[in-house]
Amino acid sequence: MSDIKNTPSAAASSDQSWFNSVTKILKAAITSIVINNNAATAYTVPADTGLVRFTGTQAASIAFTLPAADVSIDGLKIAFSSVATVATLTWASTGATFSGAPATFAANTPFALQYSHATTSWERAA
Repeated sequence: MSDIKNTPSAAASSDQSWFNSVTKILKAAITSIVINNNAATAYTVPADTGLVRFTGTQAASIAFTLPAADVSIDGLKIAFSSVATVATLTWASTGATFSGAPATFAANTPFALQYSHATTSWERAA
């Protein structure tokens, strides 16, 4: 029988990285925001959000601000859905670019954007 010592040990950096990734996935999996289209013209999406869902009637435009470029959000995927058409969407994120982000929101046609720190961009995701 081996001795078990009750001393704390430092976690390997890969363990911490794994923990951070799992925590990010769990937060995104359970955090969603519902907003009425009639009230939204600009919206800042928090970094712990996995779904932004709009309800209400048609909106002329919405300007989204997504979390700023940072290694801590690498792989973050945010899904968007709307029950109404939005004629114009604009996108902003400090330090990041956008690839494939839609310019309009078709009713009942969800899409997702995922952050890639390797390219410092929010990219259209499946």
